[in-house]
Amino acid sequence: GDYLGARQRRFWVHPSSGLGKKRPQWLMTAELVETTKLYARMVAKIDSDWIEPLAGHLIKKNHFEPHWEKKRGQVVAFEQITLFGLIVVGRRPVHYGPIDPVVSRELFIREGLVRGDILSRAKCLSANTRLLEQLDELEAKARRRDILADEDTLFSFYEARIPAEIHQTATFDSWYKTESQKNPQLLIMREEDVLAREASEVTAAQYPDTLHLGDLSLSLSYYFEPNHPRDGVTLRVPAPLLLSLPAERLEWLVPGLLETKSIALVRNLPKAVRKNFVPVPDFIKAALQRITFGEGSLPQALGRELLRMTGVRVSDEGWAEAAQQLEGHLKMNLEIVDGSGKFLGEGRDLAELTARFAEASQAALA
Repeated sequence: GDYLGARQRRFWVHPSSGLGKKRPQWLMTAELVETTKLYARMVAKIDSDWIEPLAGHLIKKNHFEPHWEKKRGQVVAFEQITLFGLIVVGRRPVHYGPIDPVVSRELFIREGLVRGDILSRAKCLSANTRLLEQLDELEAKARRRDILADEDTLFSFYEARIPAEIHQTATFDSWYKTESQKNPQLLIMREEDVLAREASEVTAAQYPDTLHLGDLSLSLSYYFEPNHPRDGVTLRVPAPLLLSLPAERLEWLVPGLLETKSIALVRNLPKAVRKNFVPVPDFIKAALQRITFGEGSLPQALGRELLRMTGVRVSDEGWAEAAQQLEGHLKMNLEIVDGSGKFLGEGRDLAELTARFAEASQAALA
């Protein structure tokens, strides 16, 4: 068989050579002779591992696909080594920091620090994660993605404060340990560092974290991802309390979503009825000014005020059909847990959940 030699020359081992039939993977030759073919004479088997240390001044190195590796705490790239066009090493992972510290630093900051893909005990990272989670919850409550600054802003925060020579976890931790003793607030973000805008509409009164039902206090959480099963507001309910949960109270959700839900309800009414309440947002604003949040049924409360303003009555069936058509985030999601807090299931239909978990409720009460 033939061999591919330096500078892409193809040759054959001369038939007189003892290596002709052994076919070593790598060999070198002292002489190439052109007859009917290009033959190699005076050949010897070599190990490709010898090439790099012995011909270091002749080899070429190429690096590709730099990427952040959390476990190593470094930016790693793949190295290809060639000698006169022959691939000696095809894809060897190497530390990319010394090769390109600028690119390595950018990847370290963006992947490790901004996206949190790092194994580090630096207290600034845990503090910043908590802050970002709080602001993410603000966005979930407001159902907007314009409160928290984007990744480029977070990148700029770190990039402006970390020395240019740092591009891996070990040196970052060492530097931070020393410098944070002088400045305990080093690299700890403040709200103004990461807010794209003020979120004054998101208050504890408008978006509470707890729903009070008599003597009970149940946890509320918020999620913002349209079409996701948890999109909207989720109420965490122990199974034994399902039977005593007031369905009418759940209709009201939380104050911050009341206007949006009320507008959606009216817009879901048949056109012949809906046309009496145009523009819908104006009628809803006026109605809500005279309604006490959480008292009775939301559709009935709206219907009463709309009747007062227009003389048009909406039937119970009309409200029921309008409620059926509401998007998921405008219906309270119920997360059912057992006595120890273990997740049992979830959904937005109280009657269905009550029937599904009747046994769990009775067992807990027994």
